[in-house]
Amino acid sequence: MIHQSTLARQTLSQFWKILGIFAAHVLLIASGVAVVWHFAAYNGDQAASVHVLWETSDLKGLFRHLTTWDAAHYLTLSHNGYHSNSPSCAFYPLWPALINLSSSFLCVNETAASLLIANLLSGAAFFFFYEIVRTKLSHTIALRAVLLLAFFPGSLFLALPYSESLFLFLILLFFIGLDRCTFWLCAISSFLLPLCRPVGIFILATVLYVAFVNTSEKPNDLERWPSLKLLPLFPITGLAIYFAIMFLSTGNALEGFAAQSAYLADASPRKILDLPGLWTTFTNVQSPFGMENAVFDRVLFVIFLLSLPLTYRLSREWFWFALPAGVVPALTNSFISYRRYVVIVFPFFVVLALLLRRGPTWMFWYFLAISALLQFVLVCLYSSFNWAG
Repeated sequence: MIHQSTLARQTLSQFWKILGIFAAHVLLIASGVAVVWHFAAYNGDQAASVHVLWETSDLKGLFRHLTTWDAAHYLTLSHNGYHSNSPSCAFYPLWPALINLSSSFLCVNETAASLLIANLLSGAAFFFFYEIVRTKLSHTIALRAVLLLAFFPGSLFLALPYSESLFLFLILLFFIGLDRCTFWLCAISSFLLPLCRPVGIFILATVLYVAFVNTSEKPNDLERWPSLKLLPLFPITGLAIYFAIMFLSTGNALEGFAAQSAYLADASPRKILDLPGLWTTFTNVQSPFGMENAVFDRVLFVIFLLSLPLTYRLSREWFWFALPAGVVPALTNSFISYRRYVVIVFPFFVVLALLLRRGPTWMFWYFLAISALLQFVLVCLYSSFNWAG
């Protein structure tokens, strides 16, 4: 009884710590938006140059600072759906559908619904992330990993109407299911991931590894899943549903790929094979945080590559998701927005926490303070309609 009481107190203490981290994360982002709202100029020229602006009757004052860039595409899709030859077809359907359903269910406009759901999902993801890392490593490493994720510069998008919050929630739900040998959690999340973001199909690498590769990592309960070999069908079916949605909506199952040409990144798998072109793009560094030539995105990519061997040693299951999810978007998108893409590759933050543990405690907090400051800067850039990621 005493042991159970102590465990309950520890669990409650951990809950409040994670909740406090999430609250600080939201407060930092809200502070940046408030500063821009009151004191900074809105970049109207940039707003006039993008493909889509979210301009409905509910867009007043503060809302326009929260719905710039890709957020406008998601909100437009939630309101109008897909149409052929639209640049918005480059975005995947699960997040706009969830915004639409939430708006109807909660009886609020799409903007309010998207912000509420994004923050609920990211808050839940913080708890999932903590639990996964605590189970595998320790409470201290888990807490530090959550802090690093929450105040990572690109994590501002977890609190905005972007699909990163939903994707992070789903990918962590998958690994929670894997750790607890809960087939239906793995099945549902792996089905939904390819409907959320292009990198969602990369969960198939981990699924195939779990289903067909014998490894000491695999718990006995997992090996006894009667339908383990059927698990790869779920992400494949999710991808097939995506193509069906695009075909039924636009008449072209590949409309999402065609829409990529409307953007500066012009994402294409062909770029992966163009090694001279990749090198030219990688060395084209002209600004700290710019759109297509940022040193920040390239440094992040190098750090991520260096983190992969430790990720492999920590967990083969994590590694086979992290490798394609962290490498392919960088190469196919010419390193544009990498600060945002890496946010959903959660093993990266575990490795960072482990590496920073080797130094003095002040080094971790110094790193975290710099990271939070950069996040604040990116929030100000985003909410004034300047490039943030």
